[in-house]
Amino acid sequence: MNLEQKQAAQKAMTAWLAAEQELGKEPVQIVCTGDFLLHDMRYYMFKYKENLFGKWLLGVCGGYQEDSLDHCGHIFSEMAEYHAETAQVESVAMVEMIREYWMQQAKKEMEHRHHHKDEEETRPFLSFVLLAKPFWQPEQLQADLKRDWQIEAQTVPTAEGNSLVWEQDGMLVAVSLMPGPVPNEEAVQAAANNQNWPDAVAVSQNHQAHLLVAVMPREEEPTVAGQLFVKVCDACLQQKNALAIYTLGTVMEPKFYHQAAAMMQKGDLPILNWVYFGLYENEQGMNGYTYGLYQFDQDEIEIIGSQHNPQEICNLLFDLSYYVLDGNITLQGGETIDLSTEQKLAITRSEGVAVEGESLKIEF
Repeated sequence: MNLEQKQAAQKAMTAWLAAEQELGKEPVQIVCTGDFLLHDMRYYMFKYKENLFGKWLLGVCGGYQEDSLDHCGHIFSEMAEYHAETAQVESVAMVEMIREYWMQQAKKEMEHRHHHKDEEETRPFLSFVLLAKPFWQPEQLQADLKRDWQIEAQTVPTAEGNSLVWEQDGMLVAVSLMPGPVPNEEAVQAAANNQNWPDAVAVSQNHQAHLLVAVMPREEEPTVAGQLFVKVCDACLQQKNALAIYTLGTVMEPKFYHQAAAMMQKGDLPILNWVYFGLYENEQGMNGYTYGLYQFDQDEIEIIGSQHNPQEICNLLFDLSYYVLDGNITLQGGETIDLSTEQKLAITRSEGVAVEGESLKIEF
């Protein structure tokens, strides 16, 4: 651990907490409890107290490149209680959440990832189950996982009952209660993207807490981790307090998520839990895009200026996503997709129109 860098991180964390929109004052105590590497940058974890008799809370600051004393702006705290056994998983999750929230700030890095996919490290699967109240039942989650998915979550809840952490087939799984809404009204704003659920925004506005769900996959099998992730999220949605799930840049209804997850019971992939299919219209025609393939180290797919109807575009995007993920196939620019002996669709790779970085464009 770089001592000078750690001191700079603690100073930055203290200043962030002292801001008026956060604690409004410096914490009475703050201690660096460790560090970790993520996306080739170093992050520092802290526990701090708002007052002498308060609980220790968790914060994270980074990322730092090599010996630099300047962080990239990933500094945050959910004001949630600190637990040593889950601090790193929760810190990683917060960092990934920040990256998701402020995508424009991470644009340069996202473009780098799309150009250098072979160098990209495995990233955790993350989602946020919206709760009506800051309360959940970890024991129920364990029972639901066993009943519905035959998963034995061999873990003991933390003393405060805030988190469950366990290892499943070499993958780390964590479910943590965050006793407050998703910050910056991100879930409410994302809910507006779900055109198929008229009540999405209203339901999201009512959430008072959320469960942060994270699965750290093995590098060689992201689809295996993705299926485990969907099973855990599906079980979390069985909680009495569960209102919806914020994932893939939108908010999904529990019934929809459950029906999509049930495809695994038939031996199929849960594509609708993994990939969001966006549609929009402009003067060129109908346009569609995927969001979620990046999690599997695949380029997102776009259809631009099509004269086909929205359902046909969605069907093609679904079929292509399934084809890519089921066979672990990487499509390349300059190739064609054969829909039939008479119809071949050209593929090009260029800067994304509706997605960050480069994407595959299908002429349809």
